[in-house]
Amino acid sequence: SRLCALKLLRHHKIESNSFKSIFSSDGSPGFQEKHRLKKLMALASRLGRPLSFVGKRLPLPVEHRERARQILVPNQKYIGIVVGAGQPFKRWPLENFISLASFFDKKGYAPVFILGPQEKDLQFQIKEKIPTALFPLQDSRAFSSHIFTVAIGECLEVAVANDGRIGHLMSAAQIPLVSL
Repeated sequence: SRLCALKLLRHHKIESNSFKSIFSSDGSPGFQEKHRLKKLMALASRLGRPLSFVGKRLPLPVEHRERARQILVPNQKYIGIVVGAGQPFKRWPLENFISLASFFDKKGYAPVFILGPQEKDLQFQIKEKIPTALFPLQDSRAFSSHIFTVAIGECLEVAVANDGRIGHLMSAAQIPLVSL
């Protein structure tokens, strides 16, 4: 419904891959994913400035980054594991995440489970199977904010996430991310 409303507004171009791109300005059904980046770069170049985010970090409050480094200390290799997603059909099975955490734990990466409010009841179940698992958002020193979640993400070497809010926050941390 939001896309329908957008079509009613005066616009130059709308890019959407929802519903096979029928809401895109060019009306091209079957919008190819591989062409999305090329179209976005061309659109950005029309704005007169290059599109580059490489090496740039979000301007987070210093206290959030410091607190994240107190919970996930530097000089340790961490893999972030985000088990939640807004919709049940978007969730990879918990057993798969536990197997992944176990694999990386044996490789020297500390498994860091990023649990949102809907998943915090899984902490005991995960800890039972992966005793070395860390839960930074459940730590008593954690800030309760999305910004803090990004700061935690910056402490990770890599993350694996379902397609959901916390997964998108991990991408804002500018770390390698596998999005399921």
